[in-house]
Amino acid sequence: PELNSIGNLILHICGNLNQWAINGIPARQAERQREQEFSPDTRLSLDELRGMLNQTVAQAVDSLHSISPETLLETRQIQGFTVTVLGAISHTVPHFVGHTHQIIYLTRLQRGKTYQFDWSPDSQQKRVPL
Repeated sequence: PELNSIGNLILHICGNLNQWAINGIPARQAERQREQEFSPDTRLSLDELRGMLNQTVAQAVDSLHSISPETLLETRQIQGFTVTVLGAISHTVPHFVGHTHQIIYLTRLQRGKTYQFDWSPDSQQKRVPL
């Protein structure tokens, strides 16, 4: 099966966060070109992708922090769907996590034995029995 590149997955995560969290939750229209997120012709450097992701996540966090409990059940039109603000959060957070797992998996496939975990137990006491 055809797989998306890590770069395309990052573009897709940014597009989704922009549409759902940054613009959708505050009820603003988002300009999104979803097809370009998956285009193999899109060429951005690692620094450009990292900067885009960091900026997008920061904006999404700001948007989430601006939500009041009273707005959670208000409805929004996002990507052709009528959802509550809570529903938008429930969509975009696991969407982000799912694609993050894909990125980790692809990275591990590419790096093989050179892949380094962010953390691993340094003693038997910290290990979890399987």
